[in-house]
Amino acid sequence: MDTMLPRLSSILRSAEGALGTLFAFLLFAVFGGGTAFGQGQTAVGDRVQIKLTPTGKAQFVGEEGALPTSVSNARTGVSALDQVAQAHGVTQMERVFRPAGKHEPRHVEWGLDRWYTVQYQSDAAPEAVARDYLDVPQVAAASPVYKKKMTEIRKSPPDEEPSYVPDDPEYDQQWHYNNTGQTGGTPDADIDLPEAHNITTGTPNVVISIVDSGLDLDHPDFQGMLWINEAEDINNNGQFDPTPASEGGDLDGVDNDNNGFVDDVVGYNHADDDPVPSASGDHGTHVTGTVAAKNDNGEFGAARTARACG
Repeated sequence: MDTMLPRLSSILRSAEGALGTLFAFLLFAVFGGGTAFGQGQTAVGDRVQIKLTPTGKAQFVGEEGALPTSVSNARTGVSALDQVAQAHGVTQMERVFRPAGKHEPRHVEWGLDRWYTVQYQSDAAPEAVARDYLDVPQVAAASPVYKKKMTEIRKSPPDEEPSYVPDDPEYDQQWHYNNTGQTGGTPDADIDLPEAHNITTGTPNVVISIVDSGLDLDHPDFQGMLWINEAEDINNNGQFDPTPASEGGDLDGVDNDNNGFVDDVVGYNHADDDPVPSASGDHGTHVTGTVAAKNDNGEFGAARTARACG
């Protein structure tokens, strides 16, 4: 920890005030994996992420200017930035957080607009490129971009008899809800779902955002259970139809609610940058089932508490 503090002060030297410093640190921890550049992580070989200082932004686009979504060849007009870009054959700078429509003033206030992914062509390691950017006064933070991977969730064991039991046929096989030792595990090693159901069995008035690997939109337990963004439901049928508007679906290619995302009727697929939140992997379906699957419909089995959006 003693060796981290001097490095932190360098990386976050221009964060505005105590809250700004904390927020910038949290963002750097998310994107950069720590001040020693993500030990044990694998970096993507042709890109880094940087955050401009407020001064760097002002020198780039002026005091009241808006930062562009992308910058070809990273030509910013800021001498120190452009020198590093030229040295490493930078081909593109792309904002990490896309322009957020009506929410953009808050992105600007929090400095999210100043984060860029920088793609380069030189043979330099991402760590070296990031350090070169850290030497630029107009850069508040920089780090490699690390490859993402799915983390296996450690399976844990069972519970006691529930007071409310959904009639879904596979409910009692899901020990993580109510673990009685039915799979040979430890009784009561679960999420205490029966105890939660003694308090409430859920309400559609609560909306929960699922940030995970995507979900099976056609799963019978989710029909009628997903939150609908009415401004993007252009055929007004109360469900997501992922087909072109010309064919009667919801995909018209327009950000109808001006929130920075196009056609986000039930959420957004950030992995593939499209409005159909059905990315690969089944963990998102599992989590969404815990949150929003229909109860007592004779299908599979989960434990609704709310509506969900992807």
